[in-house]
Amino acid sequence: MGFVGKKDADVNSIEKTLKTHCLKVNVDKTEHTSVRKGSEDWKTTKKVGSLLGSKEDIEHQKHLSKIAFNKLTNIWKSGNKTKQKTKIKLYNSLVKSVLLYNCGTWALTKTDEDRLDFPIQKVQRGSPLYAGA
Repeated sequence: MGFVGKKDADVNSIEKTLKTHCLKVNVDKTEHTSVRKGSEDWKTTKKVGSLLGSKEDIEHQKHLSKIAFNKLTNIWKSGNKTKQKTKIKLYNSLVKSVLLYNCGTWALTKTDEDRLDFPIQKVQRGSPLYAGA
C-alpha cells in the first residue's frame, strides 16, 4: 500500500488510521521512496517485485526470464522427445509469465515491444536457444 504526499508520511499516523479498519502495518518493513525533480534514483527502486522505471524493469524481467528459460535447456534440446505444442505451453507458463510480470505498469515503445516478442517468436519456430535482445 502506498501513500503519496509532499512531506514524508508519518508512519505512526498511518498505522493508527489503518488500525481503525482492522489492518496492521509492519513498521520495520516500511520503506520510504522519494521522487524528486532531476533525480533518476527512483527508477531502480524495487516495489512488490518490480522496478519503478519501465526500461529498468523490462531489462530486469528479461534477465529473470532468460534464467527461467535456461533452466529448461534439456527440454528445448530434447528434439522429438517433447512435442512442440508442449514446449510452447511450458514456455508460456514458466518463462513468458516471468517475462511479462507486472507489464501492465510499463510504458512501452514499439522497439521495446519488438524486443519482448523476439524470444517468443524463436520458441514458436522451434529454436532451442534463447537470444533475447
